[in-house]
Amino acid sequence: MKLFKRLAVTLTAIMAVVGIAVFAAACDKGGNEEGYATDTFTVTVLGEDGNPFDGTQGDSGLNVKIQFCAVKPDGDASACFADRFDVGTDGKATVDLTKIKTFVTNNETNKFIIHVANLDGQGYSSDGNYGVYEIDKVPKTITIKLDKNQPVTI
Repeated sequence: MKLFKRLAVTLTAIMAVVGIAVFAAACDKGGNEEGYATDTFTVTVLGEDGNPFDGTQGDSGLNVKIQFCAVKPDGDASACFADRFDVGTDGKATVDLTKIKTFVTNNETNKFIIHVANLDGQGYSSDGNYGVYEIDKVPKTITIKLDKNQPVTI
């Protein structure tokens, strides 16, 4: 009986330690639980039908590009990053977060807006508002569904 009690106590202690370790590991991964980007992030462009938009199908044979503009506290988003990021045939563009952070910070703000360029001839506004993001809370993946009714933001 003593052996059984000792064994039960030992197994309970081991299970408690394993449970705490698993919880701690989950919490450690959860430091970025929301999926915020740290170095790069991916923007996926979907057509109005919900399918990935082929980035090689831009206006006049140009590639579709993702553009980032700093959003000032007064809402002004006229300062746009000179580099644009190509959208691939799979609708995806990989973006260097460090470049965007530097650009946004240099414009004395912490927010940016996303525009999709080279689709004006297809009825999409290159100034459409496809999301305002805080520079320290950029998701690892951002999905944009093109919308011909997007309001112009500038």
